Amino acid sequence: MDMPVQNGTDKSAHEEGATSGDASNNKSGDHPAAAAAVLQDHRDTLQVQGPDEDFYVTVTKSALELRPHLVCCIVKEMNLQDEKFRKFIALQTKLHDGICKKRLQSTIATHDIAKITSKLPVTEDGKIIDGLVYTSRPKQSLMFVPLNRRSKPVSAARFVHTLQQEAENQRKLQKANSLSGLYKYLQLVEGWSHFPCLLDAAGTVLSVPPLTNADVSKIEPSSTEILLEVTSDKSLAVSKATMTELIQAVLEIVTPQSIVIKQVRVQGEDGGLRCVFPASDDLTQLPGIRVLRPFK
Repeated sequence: MDMPVQNGTDKSAHEEGATSGDASNNKSGDHPAAAAAVLQDHRDTLQVQGPDEDFYVTVTKSALELRPHLVCCIVKEMNLQDEKFRKFIALQTKLHDGICKKRLQSTIATHDIAKITSKLPVTEDGKIIDGLVYTSRPKQSLMFVPLNRRSKPVSAARFVHTLQQEAENQRKLQKANSLSGLYKYLQLVEGWSHFPCLLDAAGTVLSVPPLTNADVSKIEPSSTEILLEVTSDKSLAVSKATMTELIQAVLEIVTPQSIVIKQVRVQGEDGGLRCVFPASDDLTQLPGIRVLRPFK
């Protein structure tokens, strides 16, 4: 069973609480370290859980050639009722305009876990199919319903053509010489014959970065368990920085104590670890928040 450990220490929350309690009777001027422990004890707490064995993402070589840097984690016990849902959608737009640099640097996708098939029944030959796959597919045969488009499934090729038409119409309307920032990311996919995509265990397309999420796994006000996905063609550090800002933004909507962050393992086709988020060196600078981490 996973047990919590705090940032930068192997003490349990109970042990640190006892230390802080003893220090509260001392003057801060005489015992600055003890005084700091008291202050830490008053910080909000964010719990991180270890990854589930049957919920992970396998990255194929074909995806590595196009957009190799993927980071995922799960937010549990999320409350998006009332104004929180609108704020959650707005923060994604803000981050895409900001740290993501209008999708040129990185791309965010969010998914309702309840709409994802992460494990299939055992097949006749005894094979177990579980986990998600980050791979690539030919643009003509990669079919999905783009987020909020209310359309029939379209190919990635067709969707890119639609986006290019929208971009050109906007350029003409604004009488500009080049595409607006909103569509500049289309330059990233010029010449691509294949597109990266995240698939669930049933083969359903969940996202096609950097283009869009699929409508099938979109979040709603009733969503309580959310898969956060960040991809980039720049570096793993860029993906992690974007994910960190995304979680910080989430914590502006809900309190740290009200949610749980669950790690997601991202691995190669050989099963070797590529990354897990949040790792021990992630989320270490959340203002006023103490992170309780899992350990075996």
